[in-house]
Amino acid sequence: MKHSSRKAEADRILDRLDEQAEKTLSTPKPAEGDGDWTERLGRRLGRVFGVLLVLYLLWHLFTTYLLRP
Repeated sequence: MKHSSRKAEADRILDRLDEQAEKTLSTPKPAEGDGDWTERLGRRLGRVFGVLLVLYLLWHLFTTYLLRP
């Protein structure tokens, strides 16, 4: 009896942790037709500028610290 109640409690806790992890790690999916075109454009531009910034920083660090004697 004691073993089954402990197992049930452990399962309940694990289920609750899974639900919380899904809420924390996932972004809500917008419904179709949701979102303004400016929001979509801004999101795309932000992603492109983010990638360009990372590439520039990598290039800068590489040329500054690795190519100089």
